[in-house]
Amino acid sequence: MRLTVLAGLLFLAGVALAQGPEALLDDARAQVILVEVSSEAPYTLQAPSPNGAIWIALDNTTAIGDRKLAVGDTQAVAPGKTVQFSCLKGRARIVVVYIKSATQPVTVDAISLKDREEWQDASARRDRLLIAVSSLNLRDTWNLAADSQWKPSKPENIRLKPAAAQWIKAGTHHLKNMQVGEARFAAAEW
Repeated sequence: MRLTVLAGLLFLAGVALAQGPEALLDDARAQVILVEVSSEAPYTLQAPSPNGAIWIALDNTTAIGDRKLAVGDTQAVAPGKTVQFSCLKGRARIVVVYIKSATQPVTVDAISLKDREEWQDASARRDRLLIAVSSLNLRDTWNLAADSQWKPSKPENIRLKPAAAQWIKAGTHHLKNMQVGEARFAAAEW
C-alpha cells in the first residue's frame, strides 16, 4: 500500500519511473530488447562473451557518461565490456541486441533514407538484422543472379514501427524508402 501511494506521489510530482526491458525478438541468433531509462534508473549493458552486443538510441535525451547520444546513434560493444546509459531528462529508449551466436565480427550501420532514396546492402555473406529507429516502409528487392549480375526479385515491403526488428536473408538488397519523410534504421550483421 505504501509503495503504491509513493509511486503515485512520484508520478504526480513528475518523476518518471523506468520500466523493465521489453522483449522485441528472441531467436537462436539474438535477443533484442527495448530498454527505458530515466535519470533515476540508468541501464547497464554488459556485453556477453564471446559475441558482444549492439545498442541503438531512439531518443535525444540518452547519454553515456558525458556523451549525449542522438536519435539513431548505434555501436557494437565488445564482449565483456560494460556501457552505462543514463537519461538527461524525462525518459529515453534504447534498443539492445544481445548476440547469441556469431560467425564473424559484428558490423552495424546507421542508415537514414530521404523520400524515395535507396540503400544498397552489398553484403551477401550473412543475414542482416534491421532495427527501426523511425517508422519504416521499405521496398526490398534482392539479387537473384550471380554477384556480378543484377536480376531483381519480386519486391517485398518491410513495414516496421520504431524499435521493431526483422531479419533479411543474406544477399545483395536494395532497400527503398516508400514513405513520405525520413526512414531511419540500423542494419547489423555478424
